[in-house]
Amino acid sequence: MNDNVNHPKHYKGYTVEIECIDITRHMNFQLGNAFKYIWRAGLKGDKAQELEDYEKAHWYLEDYVRTEGPKPHYETISSLWELVKLRVPPAKEEILMFIILGRILEAEYSLDRIIRFLQKLPEIHYREKQK
Repeated sequence: MNDNVNHPKHYKGYTVEIECIDITRHMNFQLGNAFKYIWRAGLKGDKAQELEDYEKAHWYLEDYVRTEGPKPHYETISSLWELVKLRVPPAKEEILMFIILGRILEAEYSLDRIIRFLQKLPEIHYREKQK
């Protein structure tokens, strides 16, 4: 049974028992939220929900840059990366790595590419026209 409050399946790891919160609790609010939305993108809902998750992640990264959020500590970075690598699909791995390393502009650029790709999908355009 899926426990959507304590251990939602869309925040669990891909190949090992690790949840997104195991990583994000070591980040500041903005980076943790961006990381969370990228982690769960495509695991909850349809393509429109996936696009929305990436757009939310992008918003948090922009907010981090705008407010000059704190830089992560090296010890935390290496520990977090060990938890993430080889546990997420390659398309997400690059963006999550950029966030962990504090390379936020590169993470934003990668997110922009994914968002533009998803926005071109016919089913998302169809749903937007229905609203």
